[in-house]
Amino acid sequence: MDSLTHEEILEVLNCILFHTTEKMAGMHIRSHPHDLSDDLCCVSARFEGSCELTLALYADRLFFRHLAQEIFQDPNITEDDISEAAREYLNVICGRLVGKVSKLIHRPTTFRSPVYNGDYCVLDSELECFCKSQYINEDNEGLMLVLTLSPVNNERHHNTKCKLDHLENINNLKGAV
Repeated sequence: MDSLTHEEILEVLNCILFHTTEKMAGMHIRSHPHDLSDDLCCVSARFEGSCELTLALYADRLFFRHLAQEIFQDPNITEDDISEAAREYLNVICGRLVGKVSKLIHRPTTFRSPVYNGDYCVLDSELECFCKSQYINEDNEGLMLVLTLSPVNNERHHNTKCKLDHLENINNLKGAV
C-alpha cells in the first residue's frame, strides 16, 4: 500500500463500511468518536500479498446481534448466527477493500477468512496501528475499525475484556504506508 496515504485508506474504508452496513443490515452508521462498551466482540481478517495487514472490527455485542437479526431476518438468533453474520459482514468489507486497493496500487492482495471472537477480544499494545476509526449507529451501538501493520491475535483468550485504552495514546501515521 505504499502508494496510498492514511487519509486515502480511511476514506476507502469509510465508504465501504457505510455502504456494506446499509446494504447488508439496513443500518446507517456514521463516524463518531465515543467510548466503546465493556461488552465487545471482534471479527478480524489478515491481508496477504502486497498488503501484510490485519483489519479488525471491534463492536458492541448488541451491534453484532442486530446485524445477525437483520441478515437472517429472524429475531431469535444464536451465538453461532452472530458469529456467522459478523464473519460474512467482514468478508464482504474485505472483499470490497481488496478490489479497491488492488486497483489503486496495481498489485494483487488477498485476505484470509475472517475470525470471530465473541468471548474476549484482545488488541496487543505492541501492534503498530496504521489507522483506526470509530463509528456509531442509530441505536448508539459503537464500532471501531482498526488496521494494523501486525496481525491481531484473535485466537488468544484472556480473563479480561478487550482493553482499548492504549489506543488513545497511539498517533495515527499521516504518511504513506
